Amino acid sequence: MDNVDGSTVKENASGSGMAVIAAADSVVQVNGATLTSSNTILDVNGLTLDLVSASDKEVKVTVSNDSSAVYDSIKDFVEQYNTILAEMNKYYYASSSKGYDPLTDDQKKEMSDDEVEKWETKIKDSLLRRDNTLGGIMQTMRSVMTSTTVTASNGKSYSLANLGITTGRDYKEYGLLHIKGDEDDEDYADSTNTLENLINEDPQVVQEVLSGIVTNLYNDLTKKMTATTMSSALTFYNDKQMTTQLTQYKKDIKSWESKLSDMEDRYYKQFTAMEKSLASLQSQQNSLASYLGG
Repeated sequence: MDNVDGSTVKENASGSGMAVIAAADSVVQVNGATLTSSNTILDVNGLTLDLVSASDKEVKVTVSNDSSAVYDSIKDFVEQYNTILAEMNKYYYASSSKGYDPLTDDQKKEMSDDEVEKWETKIKDSLLRRDNTLGGIMQTMRSVMTSTTVTASNGKSYSLANLGITTGRDYKEYGLLHIKGDEDDEDYADSTNTLENLINEDPQVVQEVLSGIVTNLYNDLTKKMTATTMSSALTFYNDKQMTTQLTQYKKDIKSWESKLSDMEDRYYKQFTAMEKSLASLQSQQNSLASYLGG
């Protein structure tokens, strides 16, 4: 076999019949413009061309909207939104844990591990029940998603409902969204799929409406996370205030533990003195009894 190391270009190589060709850029003409690339991949106005072979003939490229990919992307967004809101709903509308006070060590000893776990889970699950901050976040999300209208480039105003995305009939879903006509939605599978039809007819309008609504959602939630004297930026809860309260609680606990320790020491001293007095009294009684012939 010939030793082909690429150092020289040969039109023909004896032996194996191989040839070494000098490397060159890919050259392609698109709508009269000549484009070059150091590899076989070219990006042209958002379109990626993968050059697989050389040709002097004209090649027509037809581009169409991938409506199914757009639809799946919107459906995925709706599903993720519903997952987040459902989790919030679970904690905000949790059953009351009235009567479920934290267990003492003695109470835990009288219960099985399973009973203790269920008891503590009941308390933990209700910690955010009717929480004002959580309720405010949920209200903002639901309001933006269901009430926002966006004026598209065609001059018409649209909301999610105009795209076929709406809340369910069951009020206990508390704002979860449904895509009417979607095959995976048990409640609305038989409805007309307005979203799919609109994507096929005018995808630009769908993009503008959803972009406007999502932007409003982002802005409104950001406003609720504005820094204050009680909270840091990008937080919903009053973390600064809670830190201050937690620090004070720790100080109070330490102070009361010290007071309790002093109180225990005082009572122990009193009980010890009382026991000594009783022992002395008993000794005197015994002595008196012996003198009286008892």
